[in-house]
Amino acid sequence: MYDPETALKEPRSVVLTEKVARKLFGMADPMGQELKMESRTIMKVTGIIEDLPIQSHLEFGMLASYSTWQGTEFTNEGVYGDNHFRNFYTYTYVLLYPEVDPADMALQLTELVTTRKKVDLVSDVFTLQQLYEIHLYSDLQYELKATGGGVKIWILLGISMLILVLTWANYFNLSVAYAFELSKSIAIGKLAGANQFQIAGQLFIENLFVTTIGWLIGVIMAITLTPSVEYLFEIELSSMGILAN
Repeated sequence: MYDPETALKEPRSVVLTEKVARKLFGMADPMGQELKMESRTIMKVTGIIEDLPIQSHLEFGMLASYSTWQGTEFTNEGVYGDNHFRNFYTYTYVLLYPEVDPADMALQLTELVTTRKKVDLVSDVFTLQQLYEIHLYSDLQYELKATGGGVKIWILLGISMLILVLTWANYFNLSVAYAFELSKSIAIGKLAGANQFQIAGQLFIENLFVTTIGWLIGVIMAITLTPSVEYLFEIELSSMGILAN
């Protein structure tokens, strides 16, 4: 519900996500409504967009027009100006041609900034980071979204494999023991006059009972542990379609 060509063209215009719009205005139409930012700047809602998927690297509830930050009340503070290189809270995404080497482009960016900067920077070296590497391998400050950590993934994978191996070994031992007991049970059943259909039915009911008990335990554990998993890994399992409410 917005025009991408004009929604963020004018100063003091903002685009909200559906979630933020509902939080601020309820069921009322948010288009054209005004917001007060930091008790000084009046912003006008010029568009509404869908909520971003949980898997997205981007995370925001509001987008303001860039021309807003060029206003006098911001540039006088020396924070948001176009030529202020100490603004470390901006994010720049560059789409390179396939034949362009990211390392060469980083050198060109460093040379460009070095020739145009008016103040000393904390670092005069600029680097490019692949978009797909941000979630697992970025250790930079002020990322748009909390990163997952590749080391954590490998640790969890190792623990999962260990549990799988232990489970397989335990299942193998139980299967061997159960085979001996099963052979005795079948022999006793035949001696008692049971036919093959009765024996098969008994085995089916026993396996169905064990499977049902295991399924119930799994469901209870999933419901009980979901809040802790979401908090620990900063994810929403219900939003990802893994666990429905």
